[in-house]
Amino acid sequence: LEHLYSKGGSGKDVARMTLSSAKGLLLHLVNVPECNKKATQVIAVLSGSRPPPEASATGGSSSSRPAAAAPRPQQKQAPAPDLLDMAPLPTAAAAAAAAAAA
Repeated sequence: LEHLYSKGGSGKDVARMTLSSAKGLLLHLVNVPECNKKATQVIAVLSGSRPPPEASATGGSSSSRPAAAAPRPQQKQAPAPDLLDMAPLPTAAAAAAAAAAA
């Protein structure tokens, strides 16, 4: 809701309409310890008593976003097993016999 509101225009209208139908839920979340801080913040933003975080951040909103992780080098992966293959699995004795024959 907070994100939609910060986008302005029709996003702001959608957030306000959603708040009118979900206000009871947001008020309940204020009483949940894990949600109290964010629920209070969302209510303050949607009621207009506080600017959205994106709008109040100086230097752009990219500073509040986590940095992208560095790409990992490609590792060769073993092929996925064929789950439809119904052939019996080789036993340790059969693998030893095949190794001895080679």
